[in-house]
Order: sequence, then structure tokens, then C-alpha cells
Amino acid sequence: MRPATRPASTTRARIALACGGTAGDVLPAITVADGLPASLDPVLVGDATDLARRLAGESGHRLLATPAAPFARTTWRGKARSIGVTVAGAIAARRLLRREGVRLVVGFGGYASVPVGMAAWSLGIPLVLFEANAVPGTANRVLDRFADRVLVGTEAAATAFRTRTVLTGIPLRRDVLRVAARGPHAPLRVLVSGGSFGSPFLDVQVPALLARVVAAGHPIEVRHLGHSEPARAAYAAVGIQASVAPYVSDMAAEYARADVAIVAAGATTLAELAAVGLPAIVVPLAAAARDHQTRNAHAFAAATGMPWCREGEWDVDRLAAHVITLATSPSAWEAAAAGIRRLARPDATDAVIRACLDALEAAG
Repeated sequence: MRPATRPASTTRARIALACGGTAGDVLPAITVADGLPASLDPVLVGDATDLARRLAGESGHRLLATPAAPFARTTWRGKARSIGVTVAGAIAARRLLRREGVRLVVGFGGYASVPVGMAAWSLGIPLVLFEANAVPGTANRVLDRFADRVLVGTEAAATAFRTRTVLTGIPLRRDVLRVAARGPHAPLRVLVSGGSFGSPFLDVQVPALLARVVAAGHPIEVRHLGHSEPARAAYAAVGIQASVAPYVSDMAAEYARADVAIVAAGATTLAELAAVGLPAIVVPLAAAARDHQTRNAHAFAAATGMPWCREGEWDVDRLAAHVITLATSPSAWEAAAAGIRRLARPDATDAVIRACLDALEAAG
């Protein structure tokens, strides 16, 4: 039951977007903030990692930090510390929400969203959650009991919540939505991406896979986003020249350049691939919390027909053969692109914004 107290009303109906520090948390929040009416003056609240600060700064939105600490995958001492920091964070978030005149909080996941969501509930401010992954994270599982509604990026997540869910898809940046993959080219343009924090597995395993493709007589151009030194060393060991970077902000340009992708199974990455229509091989991070990337990959493959494999099931021969097929058969490439586009939800941002505005209106 929601507490009866409410913050004093203000002349501006602010919306606070609470998020963690990964690109998967921050980018959907920024995308929604960009689409909200300017009169609502949205503000980002949460984990002020270097990446989050840079993305917020590039978007022109403020990012306000509140104390938070991870709970999952820590020791018992770490969990005890997390509880203490979360309580302190909720107290700080209460002051922040009052000061900013916030009338709606939207949580995008990440442990830093927990104290903000708890503060919203304690102040009687409506709370809307957004879950991108097929398996809800710890933060959204905790906040589920306090939420007014939950927006989900995939149908697979809906049954995990007790609160009413709405399937919206995952908000994507407009520049990505304007890209349409057109391939294959010669040489084949391969994009490798482990997500915002990289995939150590892809860094060391993909070069040998692509060496098989080259050895079969198919030239390639490689753009690899991951941990720079291990990836460069692995490509050098097999004699492949690759452009390697730890992270880039302009993913639209990377998608526009690519003919095929080999990626980790972050929810936003998969949604972007579907929007662009870029054929891909999906390899979920084994270290992902709750093994959520495996569920993401399984749901994605079932809907699109894209191949995926666990790190422990890496099959160089099978995957190299798939890349060669895409490189040599335009009809196979087109069929793969059409399959992946079936999962595209280009109206997801509008759907999330409508849900937020409905919740704000219902709050009065």
C-alpha cells in the first residue's frame, strides 16, 4: 500500500529517470528523456559511472548521483554494506526528489535505481519500471512490489512480475532507427561487440573464427569493440588486421558499416540489430547476472532464427561456415536480415513515453 504523504506541488511536472551505470541502463533512459515534452524537464538519477556521465553529457541531460552499492554477486559482508548504502541512498534520494519537484519516477534497472525507487514509494510518487531483459534484474525484482506498472522489452519478462506489465519494446536512439543494413559487401564487413563493458571471451575467440573465414578465401574487414590489448594480440596472432576500440558512442555508424555482427546478448544490442536488420551470431556473456544474457539470446534466436551459442559451446567450424554462407550468398543474407527484422519495434520509445505520461496523468 502506497504511503499517503506527497511532496509539495510545483509549477513544473518533473520526471526522474533512475538508472544504473551501464549503457544498457543509461541509453534507454536518455532516449526516453529526449522524447519527453520539454515542459517535464526530465532528469537522470543514479549511478554516476564515467560512462554514464559521458553519455548524459553528450545528450545534454543532467545526471544526479545518489549513494548505491551492488547486492547481487557479492559476499555476505558486501550484501550487508549494500543494504546500509541503499538505506542512505534512499534518504538522499528523498531529498533530491523533493528538491527537484519530481512527480513520476521511471526505473530503468541497475542497483542504483533501487534507492530512488524506494524513495519515490515513500513519498507517494508513482513509480514505473522498465525491464529490457528476458530475465528481470535484481533491482527491478526488488522494486516490483512498489511499482504502479512495469514496461517490458520482451514478452519473456512479463510473467516474472506481480505488477501489471505492458509490452513496449526497447527504446532506441533515432540515429540507430534510421540505419538499414545493406549487404553483403566484398570484403565482408564484420562488427564484433561485447557491449559497453566488453566480452573477454569474444576478444580472444573471434579472431581465430574469422581466420577460418579468411583461410577459406573470403576477405574481411573487422571492427572490434572490446578490451583493446587482448583483442589486438589475438588478431595479430592469426594475422588479421582489425580496427579495435574499447567503446564508441556512435553505434549507428558501426551498424551502417557492417554486413554481419558477432555480439554479446545485451538486450539493447539485440534490439538495435533487429531495428537495423543486421544478421548476427549471438554469444551471451557467461558472467552476466542471473545468466540473463542466455535467456536474451534464446528468446532472440527463437524469434529471428539467428544462431547463438554459449561460451562453453563455441563451435568454430559451424560458426565460420555460417559467416561464409552470409558472405557468399546474397539470398541467405537477405533471408537472415528479414528474420531479424521480425523482432524490430521502432515505436518502442513512443510506447514507453505514452505509458509514462499516462502514469503521470493518473497521479493527478
